[in-house]
Amino acid sequence: MIITNYFISTMQKIIIYLALSVICLVIPLLQMSAQGTKNISSPLGDAANPSSPEKRLQELGIILPQAPKPIGNYVPAITDGNRLLFTAGMICLQEDQITHAGKLGQDFTIEEGYQAARICGLNLLAAIKGEVGSLDEVEKFITVTGFVNATPDFHQSPQVINGASDLIVEVFGEQGKHARAAISVANLPLNSAVEVQAVVRLKNRPR
Repeated sequence: MIITNYFISTMQKIIIYLALSVICLVIPLLQMSAQGTKNISSPLGDAANPSSPEKRLQELGIILPQAPKPIGNYVPAITDGNRLLFTAGMICLQEDQITHAGKLGQDFTIEEGYQAARICGLNLLAAIKGEVGSLDEVEKFITVTGFVNATPDFHQSPQVINGASDLIVEVFGEQGKHARAAISVANLPLNSAVEVQAVVRLKNRPR
């Protein structure tokens, strides 16, 4: 009887020890899971991965203009057979009027150039939408090339073209991040302060 009671007491201790061990393992895992769920629903996570570019435009209060009319024998945007879309160069036009005519380093500050580039970016998005019907058709921005009408001693072209790049990332999140060139030039069409063009990859679509 003494041996039996000892055996039972020992087994109870083992069971209690095992139960405590399991609890010690499970509680940290539950805490990590809860933290992960919290991170997924955080504002930062939502901003980095917007549900759709079209919805993001509405959230930002952005209304795209009509795609600018070509001023030559070309189209605003064109697609090829490999899901790539190429835009023409977009200048800072609003309602067929140049908003920033002149040179950076002479007529405009960097901040004004940034706004000019943002207007170019809006026209660029409008051209893409005009070609494929919805910005939700864009899978990824590949490259952006920006040209800045500037004086020879102006060296802040990247800060200017950020106006277009920042807009693209605001709307597309991670899918909007792109390779880029920012180039100062002696002149641009209609004396526009900035011109921007892009290459994007489209989602699979039925032909």
